[in-house]
Amino acid sequence: MKKERPFFLIFVLALTLALLTSCSSNEDKNQGEQRLDVPDITSKVLVNKTAYLPSQCYTKTEDTATGKTYNPCYTCHHESTRPNYWNDGVLQQSYSMPAPALVNPWTNLFKNKTEAVNAISDQEILNYVNTNNYKDNDGNIILTNKLNLVPAGWDYDKDGEWSGYIPDCYFNFDSEGFDKDKSGEYTGWRAFAYYPFPGTFWPTNGSTDDVLIRLAPEFRQDANGNFSLEIYKLNLAIVEALIKEQDVAIDPVNETNYGVDLDKNGILGTASFVKYDWNAREGRFMYYVGKAKALQESGQVHLAARLYPEGTEFLHSVRYIGTTNNEIHLPGRMKELRYAVKKYWLTYADFENDASNDADEEFLQPDHTTTYVGDNEKGLMNNQGWVYQGFIEDSKGDLRPQSYEETVFCMGCHAKIGATTDNTFAFARKFDAKDSFQKGWYHWTQKSLSGVREPKVEVKDYGMQYEYSFYLMYNKAGDEFRGNSEVIDKFFDTSGNIKENIITALHDDVTLLLNPSVSRALELNKAYRTIVQEQSFIYGRDANVSPAVNVHETVEQNQSTSLAEVNPTMFAQHFNPVYSIFDTGILSPFSEPLKTDVIGTGMTGPDGTKYVADQYGLIQKSSYSLNGADVYFPFPERHTLPVRHLVPNENGASCYTCHRLAGPVPSQSNQHPITPAVTDVVETGMTQLTSFAGTEENPRWSPDGSKIVFVKDKALAVMNSDGSGVQTLTPSGSNIQGWPEWNADSSKIVFWEYNPSTSEYSIKTVTAALGSETTIVGPTTDVLDRPQWNPVDHDHIAYSAKNSGNWDLWIVQSSVPANKYRLTTAADMETNPHWSPDGTKILYKNAAGGDYGLTEEFMLSFPGGYGSAPTTYPWEGPQSIQMSDWSPDGTKIVYTAEAVTGASGSDKVSYLIVVSDVSIVDGKAKATTSTIVSQSLTLADRGGMFSPDSTKVAFWAWDKAYRATLWVYNIATKSLTRITSHGSDFDPQWNHDGTKLLFQSNRKGSMDLWVISVP
Repeated sequence: MKKERPFFLIFVLALTLALLTSCSSNEDKNQGEQRLDVPDITSKVLVNKTAYLPSQCYTKTEDTATGKTYNPCYTCHHESTRPNYWNDGVLQQSYSMPAPALVNPWTNLFKNKTEAVNAISDQEILNYVNTNNYKDNDGNIILTNKLNLVPAGWDYDKDGEWSGYIPDCYFNFDSEGFDKDKSGEYTGWRAFAYYPFPGTFWPTNGSTDDVLIRLAPEFRQDANGNFSLEIYKLNLAIVEALIKEQDVAIDPVNETNYGVDLDKNGILGTASFVKYDWNAREGRFMYYVGKAKALQESGQVHLAARLYPEGTEFLHSVRYIGTTNNEIHLPGRMKELRYAVKKYWLTYADFENDASNDADEEFLQPDHTTTYVGDNEKGLMNNQGWVYQGFIEDSKGDLRPQSYEETVFCMGCHAKIGATTDNTFAFARKFDAKDSFQKGWYHWTQKSLSGVREPKVEVKDYGMQYEYSFYLMYNKAGDEFRGNSEVIDKFFDTSGNIKENIITALHDDVTLLLNPSVSRALELNKAYRTIVQEQSFIYGRDANVSPAVNVHETVEQNQSTSLAEVNPTMFAQHFNPVYSIFDTGILSPFSEPLKTDVIGTGMTGPDGTKYVADQYGLIQKSSYSLNGADVYFPFPERHTLPVRHLVPNENGASCYTCHRLAGPVPSQSNQHPITPAVTDVVETGMTQLTSFAGTEENPRWSPDGSKIVFVKDKALAVMNSDGSGVQTLTPSGSNIQGWPEWNADSSKIVFWEYNPSTSEYSIKTVTAALGSETTIVGPTTDVLDRPQWNPVDHDHIAYSAKNSGNWDLWIVQSSVPANKYRLTTAADMETNPHWSPDGTKILYKNAAGGDYGLTEEFMLSFPGGYGSAPTTYPWEGPQSIQMSDWSPDGTKIVYTAEAVTGASGSDKVSYLIVVSDVSIVDGKAKATTSTIVSQSLTLADRGGMFSPDSTKVAFWAWDKAYRATLWVYNIATKSLTRITSHGSDFDPQWNHDGTKLLFQSNRKGSMDLWVISVP
């Protein structure tokens, strides 16, 4: 494919000359014209010289009567993401406009349309809106037939042919969103579902719409030039991954057919997702498939993050609001049909230079207005590689080409603003493939917005926020002009405070906000119909009935919006693409008592001190300042579900209010039994190892794989790996023993012991062969917890102890118990030490203030030996974490972290298994990459353990039927496999070669030990 830019430069020069000629001959006679009842479509004279500045830019942000300030401006104008270098957040602060724009040209805003609207009956507008003006009764495209015999009044160059886009989409979509023509052939167009952009673009403010995408022919063809639907779907997924900079789920595909490692796992096999991993400077590349791949390799097609390839097309139909049986939908009638095609490629450097030059020009010539090259027939260039063209209703309601000025109107949103991704909006907001109907590829006529959960956006310094709720909070309305009284009345009380019940309901169904009532829909349709009858589009397309109140009729150049004085932080907003972190599965039935007890009261939301959730749902520390009495941003309710193992440590009844499991806990702990469900996975290679009348739990496989130590009725026991040769290792009498851990050569076991009669604790070791016990720490009334061997020297043991109300970390030398080293002394609660595989560092849990409110990991190293003060590295990563395991290769940790998940059907804060790459950076223990492994398939997780080769993680989790089941996550392929589903299964442990999992389960009525093969 030839690069089209050189040709286009010639086209630009020719059109520029034509533009100058047209303007000089026609400008004078059009000055002062008030209405264009019969517009000259081919004219290039601008009545409004700044038609590219939308009416919303004249919004009054300050209410002089109340002194309150509102900010709808941030949605378009904020920090941008490369290669969009138009960081225009400063436009929130002032009306920065050239002189010709200081008088608001959008005079339709101030016109009272009440009389004209009242003259249109409900039945008349219903009949009008439901009439299809795009296709005739035979399914032919009306506009296409006209353009094939182009009327003279539309033909700009008078050559008898239409040189621009000719509509070729039939809006006839299959089950994957692909459009087909009358003969059943693919047209290349594909519809996708997306989150409507906040404000004007919501149906409640005037219009419904849809967006379709089509890639150039070479992206739909195999290497031989033959059409391939699979290749086309893959290339669309690759483009989606690049635009969103996220992984994208796909149907399983054999990568060897295309020679591209789509999932980036290092092999050509079966891929179930396209992995986003692109940074040309670092040598990380991605590739298209099919013919596009060959063209990419030869430099004729380009690929880069957040940019579409050459030849990409978009089709956007803007429609009236359909109302049938009191429901809102897309009707047959179009207000507009908008088209865009990417004509040539620009590099990151091109975009950056262009932005810099624009800034210089604006500074030197503040009254400069932008000129766009093109005409009504070929469309207009936006100076960023795209050509835009549009069709709009004539006075009778038929679609006609837009005039030059009517198309300039489109440029305000599709050229040089901070909010866009390669000058577009919708595709970056497409529903995620992994958890959406038809992977997000469908038209609104196939499935409406009803029941769609509210999207979230990542806001700089504020974490993840519900996007529409955030807009309502800071604009105090559902539109820029604050003229939609229906939304205001629904979501705000008389004092302007948000109604908590309706904002909570909005999280589960966006149509509560986005869709108008039927009566409002009819009124908006009538109001827009009056504009169509007048053909007064160049004076504004906003469908208001009464004159707009919160809009400036005139502004002074660089007049302040007063936003800086009220909330200066709002100018630095950075909005990443929309994220959907929800799963669409339906929760299985469960008992109301269990439901009541497992769902907690939730967390405090943005209060300036504590929490923020990132784009993946992981909760991080925050210092943001979303303060104000009228702000309502709570965190969701909390799942208070699992802990991996409970022992009656200092009678900790507070644990039992959150963690309700069958296990070694007092009978008064108010637990609920878990009813086993019907098996729904095949549990292969399952063997029961113990079947005693009591309880067997807390098992640990010896490093050499020959033995298993476990707790049997409060005492330690040992057996062969096949369940034979069971021996009591440490008779405990009335004492309770637990937390056994093998040393590296399988010769000794360290364990914890508690004497209920004296309330004393001990840490002991026992030889595996002879059962000879040695007390290492204690007996003491200090509370002791979780001893762990140093994995290298087999001698030093780390543990935590509570003395005088303060938990700290200690190390004891097992061969010389008198050698004890206190590692921490702060008032914080330091517990749960975990050695690194090389024995040089310890990760531990730290709870600030000495309680369990907000916990995180810290790291210690010992450059001067255990007798000197260790070096401490604060944790920089997910919060409230419970360390489980360190990968044998020392590069990763697995733990449970608090995260927001939609697995239960709506947002809940829960404990989920996370794998992080850990490194020491700038004096901190940094989680460089963190992945939630359960992928919204579980309600809560615990007990993650790495396989011996560091490639997999086993853990147990509450599934959606509230059953404790075992799961295995493959780190390389990001695949998650449920291993069990019948009983309540806990605490999985890998054997020495990673082929089996040892676990405890009550599937036979009592807690026994089992083993299962891992596929």
